[in-house]
Amino acid sequence: MNAYIQLFRHGDRAPIELYSTDPNPATAWPEGLAKLTTLGKKQHYALGKYFRSMYANFTTSSPLEVSMISSEVDRCLKSAETNLASFYAPDPKWSFDPQLSWQPISVHYVPKDEDKYLETDSYCPRATEEQKRIVQSPEGQRFLQEHEGMLKNLTFFSGDPIANWTEASYLHDVLKIEEKYNLTVPTWVEPYWDELTNVSNLSFFWSFNSPLLHRLRAGPLLQRIIQKMNEKLEGSIPDMKFQLYSAHDTNVAVVLDALNLFNMIAPPYCASLIFELHEMPNGDRAVRMLYQNSSKPEEKIDPPHVLVLEGCSEFCSLEYFINYTSPLMPGDWNAECQLEMSFVEKIKEKVITIGWFFILTAVIIVTMSIYALWRIYSRRQEKNGISAVKYSAENGPYMKLSCPLENWHRLHSGLNLASKQMIIMLFLCRNRQDLDERPNDLAFRKQYHQYGENSKIHEPYEHDIFLFENGARI
Repeated sequence: MNAYIQLFRHGDRAPIELYSTDPNPATAWPEGLAKLTTLGKKQHYALGKYFRSMYANFTTSSPLEVSMISSEVDRCLKSAETNLASFYAPDPKWSFDPQLSWQPISVHYVPKDEDKYLETDSYCPRATEEQKRIVQSPEGQRFLQEHEGMLKNLTFFSGDPIANWTEASYLHDVLKIEEKYNLTVPTWVEPYWDELTNVSNLSFFWSFNSPLLHRLRAGPLLQRIIQKMNEKLEGSIPDMKFQLYSAHDTNVAVVLDALNLFNMIAPPYCASLIFELHEMPNGDRAVRMLYQNSSKPEEKIDPPHVLVLEGCSEFCSLEYFINYTSPLMPGDWNAECQLEMSFVEKIKEKVITIGWFFILTAVIIVTMSIYALWRIYSRRQEKNGISAVKYSAENGPYMKLSCPLENWHRLHSGLNLASKQMIIMLFLCRNRQDLDERPNDLAFRKQYHQYGENSKIHEPYEHDIFLFENGARI
């Protein structure tokens, strides 16, 4: 055997939630509602021990051999940890405490809303719409009409709306668990018990009774299973032998249903679907599937059943297995779910948008600050009699000088220090009175000419400033 892949349901748990008229309080469950019970821990410890014995010739205690991925839900995480405690109990080589028959093995998970592998109710608008379509389909409505009387009475007695197979299954789950733990079970359920049990079992079929739902809810996990088989054969994960998935009854049921292997019975606690990858004597690769569904794994675990795909045998060629499951493989799960973008991508987009907002705000603030400083500088220059450079269509770039003589000398001195690559011509009026009486003669115009071989000005100039009056050079 080259690889072993196991998908199992968590162990025994408390009810997810109580119904409105439930006579039993939530305090009846010391671990809390929806949590793994002590019995559930015992079940998974026994399951891990059983499969450790079953594959004794294939496994060692090396933590490099095993990978565990769990649903984010607490009961699945604890089931995974309890299972590994016995399945990968250390031998002396890997023991860090002789008094403790345990070693830490990592359990990985994906946030619930983003988990397309182990959460059959993760956010997927198209899957939600498809489930609504099934309920409203002629077949779905016919099934509900067959049980309409029971559903109405259960709605009345439970105090909760019981209008479809999913709601009936949740109520059955609570009542079944409370009966198991010798808690109060109301007498009004007795006439409907068998019918309710049947509807609960079939709810797994009706909830995923669509090729599209098989593709969206079972496809990603099957795709990952095949990917890991190929990686093992390619040698990219040479040490890996066991890949384990801790999940829910819905995961086990939808994969079985997608493979046309579901027996229409709800997967019990610790139900395990196993994929073995074998190298055959002729060198071919084959997949062998097993299903373990013992009803009381804490007491006895029966040998798993062999599952056979339609048109294949117990040891089904890997090529046939891949071809058989190819219609179930989503190309782009996000696109097929009609997700515009993932939750993480939405966060990234918001961060980028906020980042650009702050950058643009900073640019605007800096630009306004520079402009304000320039205005302050210009006004100070004007107070000293020197205006900012302006432009007119008639005269081109020019400055106005309306200042006392000492400021003129300061300007003149500054211009002498300027680059000699420019010739600056300035127009100047004779006095302040001319500024008001003859604004067109008021001038202080400058034009720029580059020095060079083709320049019209060849003679050196001691000063760069020329005075003009009424258009004639002084």
